[in-house]
Amino acid sequence: MYTNEDVGFVQAHDIGSTVMRKDVPLGAIFKFQPSTGFSATNNVYLALGNLPPEIDKCQSRVSFQLKPNIKDEVEKITNANQLTNFDVATSGLNKDGFGTFSLSVKNSERDCTILGGFQFGWHSDEVPGVRNLGTELGKYVSFPNDKINPDDKDSESNLYLCLGASPDLGNIPNPISTGDIPVLLMKVTDKNRASAFTFCLKGHKTICVTRGMATLKVMK
Repeated sequence: MYTNEDVGFVQAHDIGSTVMRKDVPLGAIFKFQPSTGFSATNNVYLALGNLPPEIDKCQSRVSFQLKPNIKDEVEKITNANQLTNFDVATSGLNKDGFGTFSLSVKNSERDCTILGGFQFGWHSDEVPGVRNLGTELGKYVSFPNDKINPDDKDSESNLYLCLGASPDLGNIPNPISTGDIPVLLMKVTDKNRASAFTFCLKGHKTICVTRGMATLKVMK
């Protein structure tokens, strides 16, 4: 059975409920209900929260739209009568990413059904590599001189999940150098993550250390 004690994240009693898009909790798998003026779609999304005002003054909502092959597998789980877990492994499913992220301030009052909950897992690289960040979704990276505890010389580096690039990022002001593609990252080593994910932007040419690939854990 899905459980999550983090404040602000989707809870077991939320699954199966209908809420407005603006009220979909973090960590939820959801889909929009058919409504007047909107064409019906079968798209399934993951709710990641909102961008902070220092990145986007509109505080756009961040979502993943799952790719069709992943969506079909996820729906089999969320439609099942039994309580179950599903782990999208690190095979070809992750090679091209399991979805695309989008930013939106629209549809805030459209009804959505919460299908389940999700978490990101981690398949670590045996040998970390130094490279440019790039724009691929689904890899974990760290950056030089970015420590969990800056005052501790032995502190481990912060870990980020790369959410990739999106045309939506072109609609918000960003400090990325000319010629660099803005890439959205989510910090996963924040000890205060109990109420929100922490996002940041970096250029695709930024030097990073690759740490592994994300897996998608679906829970009901």
